[in-house]
Amino acid sequence: MSNLSLTHQLIADINQASENFLPCDDTFSFEVLFLNRIVPDKTNFRYFPAIIIDDEHADLFTKNLLSKRQLAQIYKGEGHVLVGKSCFVNCIVYESLNWHKVNKNILSITELANNIAVSDLIQVPTVFPLGDGSYQILTGHRRFFALIYSKGNQAPTQFKVYDKPPLF
Repeated sequence: MSNLSLTHQLIADINQASENFLPCDDTFSFEVLFLNRIVPDKTNFRYFPAIIIDDEHADLFTKNLLSKRQLAQIYKGEGHVLVGKSCFVNCIVYESLNWHKVNKNILSITELANNIAVSDLIQVPTVFPLGDGSYQILTGHRRFFALIYSKGNQAPTQFKVYDKPPLF
């Protein structure tokens, strides 16, 4: 991925483009991708410090065969939220401001996941390739975490996939 800022990328594209160039002329397609190939954008204001856990560990946790402490040790999850199929594990400092904020997000995402399970996803998250076989989320962070919660990280689901990071 380029180290150029979006402004510099836009200027370079305009300088190299024909007179038909439109900054929003990015191409995209709708593709089915596995959720474990998607990474959240840590700079997005909707992001919270999440670690996505394996479906097997999530299953063991929901069956009380793994404790919160054990799960946090496996994933070095202190200060993060562990997200997996049917579970959110808030490992942020208890009763801190951030802990309360994250808990509100977890409740909201859980409600969204329950709606998705009943009526499917109306608007798919958008992603772009990172070049290593993975994709980064542009829009739809809450929907992405709701999909992880409802389907697990091994599940395939549909995404709107841009060919490259859009310039906006």
